[in-house]
Amino acid sequence: MTDYSKMLSLAYPGSGWSLRDITVFETLAWDSSNALPKPTLPELLVQLDSVKPSEALRLLREKRNKILAESDMYALPDFPSPNEATTQAFLSYRQALRDVMQNNTPTLVATTLELDESSVIWPAKIT
Repeated sequence: MTDYSKMLSLAYPGSGWSLRDITVFETLAWDSSNALPKPTLPELLVQLDSVKPSEALRLLREKRNKILAESDMYALPDFPSPNEATTQAFLSYRQALRDVMQNNTPTLVATTLELDESSVIWPAKIT
């Protein structure tokens, strides 16, 4: 089942529109004050394809930042680490997390427009 509301929000951010049924494109009511004319379904799909790469990167960055924030305490100089090797392992892990943005080409799941986790190689979490 296709959710056209999510597709429209991503492809035409800030545009005024409504859908009587989010799964039926033909129920799209386009606000006449929009700068762009009402898109056809093929036009929506083309526009969506053009924004998918940047949305995938945005979602990857969001997830990466959350994981980095969860590991912030391990980078503090006064964190009670058992030894220097463990400290270095955490610092290396955090660097690998920062490098995730350059080392991957993330994609979106076609049906949900969420980050496709299988398109990202995450560093092994330090435990």
